[in-house]
Amino acid sequence: MLEHWEFFLPTRIRFGWGLAGQLGQSLAQWGRRVFWVGYRNGAGLEGVYEKLRGRLQEAGLLVEEFFEVSEEPDVGLVNRAAEAARSFGADLVLGVGGGSVLDTAKAVAGLARMGGRLEQYLPGQPAPCRMTDALPIVAVPTTAGTGSEVTALAVFHWQDPAGGQMPMKLTLAAEALAPKLALVDPELTVSCPPAISARGAADALGHAIEAALSRRASPMVRFLAEEAMIRIFRYLPAVLARPEDRQAREALALAATLAGIALQQAGATLAHAMAHALGALAGLPHSEAVAICTPAALRYNWAEARPVLARWASRLGLPGQEEQALAEAFLAHLERLFHQADLPTRPRLPTPATEVDWPTRLAQNAFQTTSVAIKLNPRKIDPLTLASLFQQLCR
Repeated sequence: MLEHWEFFLPTRIRFGWGLAGQLGQSLAQWGRRVFWVGYRNGAGLEGVYEKLRGRLQEAGLLVEEFFEVSEEPDVGLVNRAAEAARSFGADLVLGVGGGSVLDTAKAVAGLARMGGRLEQYLPGQPAPCRMTDALPIVAVPTTAGTGSEVTALAVFHWQDPAGGQMPMKLTLAAEALAPKLALVDPELTVSCPPAISARGAADALGHAIEAALSRRASPMVRFLAEEAMIRIFRYLPAVLARPEDRQAREALALAATLAGIALQQAGATLAHAMAHALGALAGLPHSEAVAICTPAALRYNWAEARPVLARWASRLGLPGQEEQALAEAFLAHLERLFHQADLPTRPRLPTPATEVDWPTRLAQNAFQTTSVAIKLNPRKIDPLTLASLFQQLCR
């Protein structure tokens, strides 16, 4: 744990059931021309979008809708959206959706102000541009998972069209991308089907665990991570059994936001590095990849993770007296929760998998695209060791 640390959150958070009804008046302080980013074909949020559309009209706002985001946004989509925002003359960017929508909204806000194309700002370029400014961003999450509403991070698929480069998931990180306002209305998550709720909880739990174990973890980070973890374990089963359960939905929405704050402060570690590689090369949805990789990363980091996991096991009332027994109880409890949520335990690799050295390719991808997460991992790891972890995971 760090001896010297600081905590700063540039995003104002408004949290509460039904608060989305006040969206119009919340936006007006940043201007009248709103560029609204949402899902293609509504993605089950048609009713939510229609309701919010009415609130924006009532507030006298001029709105340009860009409802083209899919589950995993790519660079080309962001560039098209940014051009549309510039042509519209947007005063601010609104994102209403899950992490892919919020990440897209952030990048659009940056490009609308800075100009250029997204690939010019991504890590891995010979001389990437710095994103130092952005239009005001308002983030309204409709899932309880990514915590993107409170981070200055955005993740995108990228493959150089010139060829010769493996597919990558790259993280754009810039202080300018922190939303001005996170409007967290748990009521908006009620329409999430159980599978989406489970995926979101797995991602948020991954954020909490990894932030708490990061080399940058502070007492504040570990406090936020622990509170998020407790809520996910206690309330995810209730949401899966009773999707309309208000108390459970509020708890998961709060957990996702707390975990997102912890992630922003301390960063992700090994599990997310592995998950990004699986997403880029094997096409796994991010949250499923996190669920697959989290137990494996905890086993690798066991000596460093054991004290934290033992404390968390005690908070959850799990059996055990000694640190080792408590930590093992936590890991078993985690795996039971993922099983109950019907989350996968092994990656589905493109076939024929035997013709590709997947472990080596995945390890190379992780080191190339998520070097910061690997450096923040509490235990050092090299490419050969990471390939061995992938080998065990892919059996």
